[in-house]
Amino acid sequence: MKQFLRNIFWFGLILLIGLSIKKMVTPFYLGNSAFKAKVKSFQKTSQHYNTIVFGSSHSYRQFNPSIFDSLMTDYNLSTYNIATAGTFNPESYYLYEHFLKTLDKDAIKYAFLELKPLNFYDWENTNTTRGSYWNTTSTLYYALNYINASNYDKIEKFNLTKIYLNSFLNSFVDTNILKGLFLKPSVRSKTGFVPLDKELSSKRRNNEFTLRYKTFHADTTVLKERITAARNIPQYYNSKDINKVHLSHLKYLISKSEQKGIHLFLLVPPRLKDNEYQEIIPLLNELPKGHSLELANYVENKTFYKTKNSFDIGHLNLKGANLFTEKCAELVMKKLQIP
Repeated sequence: MKQFLRNIFWFGLILLIGLSIKKMVTPFYLGNSAFKAKVKSFQKTSQHYNTIVFGSSHSYRQFNPSIFDSLMTDYNLSTYNIATAGTFNPESYYLYEHFLKTLDKDAIKYAFLELKPLNFYDWENTNTTRGSYWNTTSTLYYALNYINASNYDKIEKFNLTKIYLNSFLNSFVDTNILKGLFLKPSVRSKTGFVPLDKELSSKRRNNEFTLRYKTFHADTTVLKERITAARNIPQYYNSKDINKVHLSHLKYLISKSEQKGIHLFLLVPPRLKDNEYQEIIPLLNELPKGHSLELANYVENKTFYKTKNSFDIGHLNLKGANLFTEKCAELVMKKLQIP
């Protein structure tokens, strides 16, 4: 019996060491195949770019580098959109921070990163590679402190804590991530930008996007919810209800960017839900001047909430994306003039 227990102990120890080594040596982006494709493409031609965009589909599908660079001619920018669908806080923050480590100082001038609340996601997703690969010890520490500092009720805090703990554990035991070493996903655009309109003619995923498009345009009254959320933004500007853990982490990312010679812009996109704005808008006044870009306020950005510029309830079409990019360029130029 003692020998059996010893064997179990040594087997468990060797397994734990092996899984820990696996996690340490696995490329930081391996669990996100779309991001892997983009970062590999960027690395091959990195000398051609000095500006980078990180975030979810709100950036991937709406930030057009060609438009942006054409409007920022005085700054001689060349932008690559490395954002990927479904990439939220903390995954997006994790990817950005680790991406910084791969850069030489002054290789990039500017970076854009979506400002989003901590992601709520389903328990089932915590057991997937995509839902856990980014959950390192430091990410878990950030997430748990974020949850503790939040205004979520006790049940929400308990459920979120369970989700992030399970995700962290899965990141150790998950071996499916190693399949990513052999995948060679392709990049669909030289600039990394692919508007949602293009998916309507895509045979690969036509049904999903066509359904989203048709469902929304059959009843555009659902957009009123997002318009109401955008109208509510002004009441959050001077709110002191701030998640200090989130704020501290954003300042940390700004500082790490500056060490690499990068000016980081934290971007608030349009068409989010009211509870998201309620949480992130108060952070803007607490961030260092010149680092926040808010493009969601309905009064100043009505064009982003018009049906003719919409693909679905949460996203702009190509016309809307180009207008969004133009507005972003306008705000960036103003920010860069702030001493």
